[in-house]
Amino acid sequence: MNGFWLVPPGVPLVPPVYIPPGMIPKPEEKPTPPEEGVKLKPKAEITKVEYDMEYDARENRYRLIFNVTVGNMGGDGLIGVAVWQFTEPVTKSMTMYQTETFTVEIPLSELPETVFTKGEQLLVQAGHFEDSTFITDDTKVVNVKLEWPRIPVTPPVTPPTGAKPNIRIVGVSYPYTVEPNREFEVKVDIMNTGESGKAYVKVTPNGRPVVVDIHGNESRQISVPLVAPSTPGRYTYRIEAGYIG
Repeated sequence: MNGFWLVPPGVPLVPPVYIPPGMIPKPEEKPTPPEEGVKLKPKAEITKVEYDMEYDARENRYRLIFNVTVGNMGGDGLIGVAVWQFTEPVTKSMTMYQTETFTVEIPLSELPETVFTKGEQLLVQAGHFEDSTFITDDTKVVNVKLEWPRIPVTPPVTPPTGAKPNIRIVGVSYPYTVEPNREFEVKVDIMNTGESGKAYVKVTPNGRPVVVDIHGNESRQISVPLVAPSTPGRYTYRIEAGYIG
């Protein structure tokens, strides 16, 4: 029977399939176990990156949070994750094939203004340590685009007296960082719980009052143009809202 195929009646004859060399799928590659007495170095591999903006009530500030999932494809050791130019590595001890999620935080005040305007590419790094030196094993470029945070304000409950507007500030949003001498805006959400009239919003020290018409029980967002000081630093502004009449 050499050279013949024995096929039962009614079954079509299918020629053998030829698979060229190199087309046979290879099994999943894993690190080669080290020789006896040789320690395998850790090797970090980024598998997932997520980010979000959170408000830290204790510090009274917003921050950018990265959650980075990393697998150790090498030997046991210390693995670190960092955002290049913004943070030091956050570290964890990991064994071979272990997967962990690292949380890396950046205050919004340390980010460039372009993160809120056109977006910015940030570089997430994962690596291991050799003699206290961080060695990068893997990197991911993350496109980060954020919206200006809106800070809620709880207005005091005061009934209006007579036929007058009753203007209250209910929210404020503004850029956290501005270059010196650059124009920017503070957006103020106001609510009128009184009668219709004219409302104004003023931001001091260098903002001019912005006056608008507002109906009773109406809410509006007012943009106040400002110019950043010429000297870098931290500045405090006072926001005032009321009615004219």
